Amino acid sequence: MAERAVVTAIILLIVLSLCLYITESFVPIGKNLDFRDVCRGYLMKMEYNSGLGVSDCVALEGELENLGFENISISAPASAKAGTVMMLDVSVVLKWEGMTSIFKRSTRMYEMIYSRKALARKVVNR
Repeated sequence: MAERAVVTAIILLIVLSLCLYITESFVPIGKNLDFRDVCRGYLMKMEYNSGLGVSDCVALEGELENLGFENISISAPASAKAGTVMMLDVSVVLKWEGMTSIFKRSTRMYEMIYSRKALARKVVNR
């Protein structure tokens, strides 16, 4: 009877480890979605204002740091004429400690890049 309890405990440990591994696999995907969501908002701001000023770049960098990203690199024009195609390039690194085996964890580096074009527009209020 004791053998059955030991086998059940081992199987429960393996199933629990597998569930934890699967759950941790989705964290970088969620962080990537958050990263893209923040960058998309600043892309729209860049399109509306015909450029992304220094204060907006600092604000974008601050938001990305608050989300846990490191090595943030932002490239965007400060101003552009109406009708000009502008590029927003943002690259970040996410350090995430995840499971590599049942009892072992290691730090992984995920590089994420957001590169999109926008057209500088002149907004006219009617």
